[in-house]
Formats: sequence, structure tokens, C-alpha cells
Amino acid sequence: MLVLLIEIGLGLLVAWGIWRALSPGPLFEIRIKNGVARRTRGAVSASFVREVQETCQDSGVDRGAIRGTPRSDRIGLDFSGPISPACRQRLRNLWSNRKESLRRVG
Repeated sequence: MLVLLIEIGLGLLVAWGIWRALSPGPLFEIRIKNGVARRTRGAVSASFVREVQETCQDSGVDRGAIRGTPRSDRIGLDFSGPISPACRQRLRNLWSNRKESLRRVG
């Protein structure tokens, strides 16, 4: 029984590793530190970074990260850190109104 549990555990670990290796990483990352937004990875317009900073300052967010992650037909936003749900929604609304949010094919 113990051998079976170990084999199942190893199988799940291998499956997770394969899934993780094949999953696309973020296309860009914006980090907020001490209320200042900076692009730390990938390409995203300076105007969007400014909008992120203004929105975060208005919402009292002084740290966190925003990542642009490929979805089926667009680039979605993922968040980490103490960014409130209301601020996240404002940022999603700003992002969805930008042409750069549409995923480029080819």
C-alpha cells in the first residue's frame, strides 16, 4: 500500500512538473514598490505603467505585482500582493480598453 501511495505521489509530481514547464509564463510584469510602478519584465507601454501607478496610488496600494498572462484570445492580468479587489477591477477595466490587451497571433 505504501509503495502505491509513493508511486501516485511521484506520478502527480511529474505531471505537475510537465504542466508547469509547458505553461506560458507572464508576458510582462509591473511591480509596485513604495507606491511607484515599474515594468520589471517584458514589454508594456509606459502609459499603462503610469495608469497603474495612478490607480494604485488612488487606492492606497504601495506594493504588489501585476503580470500579463496569455489567455486564449487576449492577455489577462494576474495580481499578487495586497491589491484590493476594487483596485484589481479598475486595473482590469483600464487594461481591457487598450489594444495591447489583445493577444498578438503569429
